[in-house]
Amino acid sequence: MSHVSSSAVIVKDLEALRQAVKMFPELTWVEGQKTYEWWGSWANDFGRDDAAYKRHGIDPKDYGKCSHAIKVAGTTWEIGVVERKQGGYALGWDFYGPQGRPIQAVVGEQGVKLATQYSRFATINSAKRNGFFVQQNKLPNGEYDLILQKV
Repeated sequence: MSHVSSSAVIVKDLEALRQAVKMFPELTWVEGQKTYEWWGSWANDFGRDDAAYKRHGIDPKDYGKCSHAIKVAGTTWEIGVVERKQGGYALGWDFYGPQGRPIQAVVGEQGVKLATQYSRFATINSAKRNGFFVQQNKLPNGEYDLILQKV
């Protein structure tokens, strides 16, 4: 089986992604790693809209190749940080079976948990670069309110 999924978020701020990864004790950023572990061959058996070849145009012959990787506790499979031809990066991983389920459990279906944290840090980093003071308030449900003030 080969079920390489991809988050809808296009990563344009690698530092924000590194910061987001640190929010998950099960994840470890691996700078410059050029391959990520997955099933290992494409069987053309996954065609949902979140398939990496559909969502981000990642050619299945390039599955397993990346610019950086994210290790996930509880599995040998990894998340690839894949450079997009259109700019930015996509996150790709094989979510299927006993090796893929731990990834999905940590980052959420279609990577929504990791994407949410990435978006938070990308917003904070951009605001600070543009002269804003940023205050974060963590809410009881684990979400954050961001308050931006121009300084």
